[in-house]
Parts: sequence; C-alpha cells; structure tokens
Amino acid sequence: MKDECESFFAEINSEKYLKKLETEPIQYLIKLGYGAHRAMGVFLLDQNETESIKNIYQNGELCGAENRSRIAQAYIPNPLLLDLENKFDFRVYMLIASTNPLMVYYHDGFLRVSLQKYNKYSDDVNPSQLYPYLTFTP
Repeated sequence: MKDECESFFAEINSEKYLKKLETEPIQYLIKLGYGAHRAMGVFLLDQNETESIKNIYQNGELCGAENRSRIAQAYIPNPLLLDLENKFDFRVYMLIASTNPLMVYYHDGFLRVSLQKYNKYSDDVNPSQLYPYLTFTP
C-alpha cells in the first residue's frame, strides 16, 4: 500500500528514528508478505537491511510501484520472558463462523517455550535459532 510504504520511509528517515537507533539498534522486524512460513523471509531491520530496502524502493520513491509485499512489525527489545530467560508463546485457535448471530469456535492450542536463553543483542534470525521450542499441549 503506497500510503503505508511512504509513512514507513518517512519514519526511517526521521531524526526521531535515528535518535532511537542510538539506544536500540533494531526497531523493526521485516516479514515477507506472502509465500513464507516458519520464519523464512524474516529479517531484522539493521543498518545493512535498511540500506538494502532503501535501495530497492529508492528511499520510498517506488512506493506503490514496487511489487514486493513486506510487513514491517515493531521489534520488542524487552519481551516478557519465562523465568526471566526464555521466550514463549501461546498458540490457540478460533474460528468465527458467523457475526450475526455471533458464533465463535475455540480450540485449546499449545504453549511453546524456547530452549535457548533470550539475548536482545543477537541478530540471528535463523529459523532453527528462532524456533527451537518445547511444545506443551493441554
């Protein structure tokens, strides 16, 4: 979407953004918009990736013309950790069958706990590093 792309480039070129980079060098996680799964196509927007994206989109000039779907997600440098060391997530499933009347089906999912301690300074986005999880089902 052209407007969102232009807003993103306005953000990463702003003085405020450059100031934030001094204390937290990673501000965004970039994901391919389609055709990727299990962390394939996910990368941290570090200095090298920022330059690459600026080159691909000619610093925002090609917003709306470049046909690459990407999602920019704010990076959380201080996530909630289990035992103050390991990342975790819950996977639960819901199906909205109808909105009038509201009918929602819920299915218990599972809890995943990372086997590796979280390191906020790591730039490793290798899927085997991101998803070495133990899975617990109820």
